[in-house]
Parts: sequence; C-alpha cells; structure tokens
Amino acid sequence: DLDNPSAPQLALVRTLLHHTKSLGIVPLAEGLETSTAYRACREIGFTHFQGYLFGRPAAAGAMTAARSLAPGLPC
Repeated sequence: DLDNPSAPQLALVRTLLHHTKSLGIVPLAEGLETSTAYRACREIGFTHFQGYLFGRPAAAGAMTAARSLAPGLPC
C-alpha cells in the first residue's frame, strides 16, 4: 500500500526497482488508484505508470480520442 508506506516497504520497492533497472528492464508501477501512490512511485524512481488513477479500461478507439485531447500526457 503506497498510500501510507512504511520505511521497510519503501526500501524493498527501491531495491527491487534498482535490480530491475540493472537488468535492462523498464519497470511499470501498476495498479495506481490515488495521486499519493503515484507521487510515491515517482519519488522512488518509476517512470511508467498504469492504473485507475489514469483511466478505466476502454476500447482502443477511446484511447486514440483521449490522446488527441491531451497530446502532452504520457499514455
């Protein structure tokens, strides 16, 4: 739960993130539902995110339309 992470939780996620990146893998912070969790993941070092915070599941056509409305958003 990254809405209220403990120091050991943050340390574990940072360590896993470091090892993942050292293997050349781009990690994805998945399941983000709150801006607090998003900020925590950004501060830890994630650069790719997914979850209900960014939108509910939608058909491909809906995503294309959404990107045209907000071209600066990383989708």
